[in-house]
Amino acid sequence: PGPLPRTSPPCETGVDNQDLSAYLEIAWNNRISGFIDVPFRFINPEQNDNARGFGDLKVGFKYALIAEPENYLTFQMKAYAPTGDAGRGLGTDHVSLEPGLLCYRRLSDKCTFFGEFRDWIPIGGTETTDAGNFAGNVLRYGTGLGYDLMRSQCRCESKSVTLLTEFVGWSVLDGYKVDINNTDPPVSPLAPRTVADARTTIVNVKLGIRASVNGRSLYAGYGRALTGQTWYEDIFRLEYRVAF
Repeated sequence: PGPLPRTSPPCETGVDNQDLSAYLEIAWNNRISGFIDVPFRFINPEQNDNARGFGDLKVGFKYALIAEPENYLTFQMKAYAPTGDAGRGLGTDHVSLEPGLLCYRRLSDKCTFFGEFRDWIPIGGTETTDAGNFAGNVLRYGTGLGYDLMRSQCRCESKSVTLLTEFVGWSVLDGYKVDINNTDPPVSPLAPRTVADARTTIVNVKLGIRASVNGRSLYAGYGRALTGQTWYEDIFRLEYRVAF
């Protein structure tokens, strides 16, 4: 007889993925706005089949607690809807809420400061047989500086080129993960799963540059993990933004 069919896919040992995201935000005034983010994902795993399709939809709103031309403190609430196919690695298969605080401050004519603090709160999620829920709270926090290499503004035209440096961290407060690399040598991806505590802290650094002309801007950047535990080792990001 042939091999027995697997009841679950093999554990993944590495994934390359590309995300395309269409983001729309509408402001009713200088304090309140609403947004929607529609992602489309391509994943290229090492052990499982490639997949592509829509990811988890994100919607939310922002309210500026402080709204000044050079100083903003904003409350943001974001909700994640499980529209992505979790069985193919395109979504999480549960709803999540993410309240957070965002800040922006111009320090000088050329330098700006920005920061964030968010709490990703899963609702539901897959449960282990005996340990508890896989999904856990994740705190996200970050800070960065922008430096204008060039900035000009007149009545008819506004231009700028800004160098951006960011540090972003995540602290996983609880939850579990599947661990196939807890033995020496590592076990096969087809071996029985081992559940491990997912609590950890991850920190990344990101460098980028944004060129803006009359409300249109193009950003290109690169990010690298600074810690042993990672969400990803390297990330490249290209963003085109239009303000209207």
